[in-house]
Amino acid sequence: MINIKGRQIELLIFLLKNKKTTYKNLAQIFEVSIKTIERDINCLSSIGVPIYCLQGIGGGVFIDENYKLSQTFFTNKDIHNIIYALTIFDQITGAKNKDEILMKLCLIDPNLTNIVEKDANNYFITDLIDETTIFDEDISKVINYCLDKELYITLYLNCRNIVVAPISYILKPDGMYLYCFDKEYKLIKMNSITKCNATDIEFIRDFKHYNKNKKYNSG
Repeated sequence: MINIKGRQIELLIFLLKNKKTTYKNLAQIFEVSIKTIERDINCLSSIGVPIYCLQGIGGGVFIDENYKLSQTFFTNKDIHNIIYALTIFDQITGAKNKDEILMKLCLIDPNLTNIVEKDANNYFITDLIDETTIFDEDISKVINYCLDKELYITLYLNCRNIVVAPISYILKPDGMYLYCFDKEYKLIKMNSITKCNATDIEFIRDFKHYNKNKKYNSG
């Protein structure tokens, strides 16, 4: 199964707007290596997006001038799943990102303007957790970066700081946690993280999946 990352969607949107660019330019814009951009483009190409590359003078990374995301790119089921997922995230975190994200989707395909009229908050309510998880944008950005790059991260908690390998986010009845490893598996409540910094220490993602590992310490 192909795993499309958010950066790859952003890369596609950039190409749809600009039609032509270079690996170097994309690497600078998205703050990743050229090899990562190459992998992203290969991934998009593998699902049928007409991206091609030319070497030499006048070369670069191109997307077919006539290509656009038609309404068939998103099925009705896709649209409903997007709305439900964004609604759940907003209700769990207290964020208000749904409408902004849906409007961006409309920029990709104007035929999708009807999705902003579907306010799932009116008929889809989550009552799963006791406490809303406040997602600090700076903290989540660093964590997501370290998850993607497989880098250890320094977490500053209320009374201490620890260096861990981030593995995944875990949603529990009492809030959102970061599942991580530092000599032992840990669960760190997101609301307890006051600050975090990426390190340059890499790790290999060979940890036990959360669903198969109930031996951890809560923090």
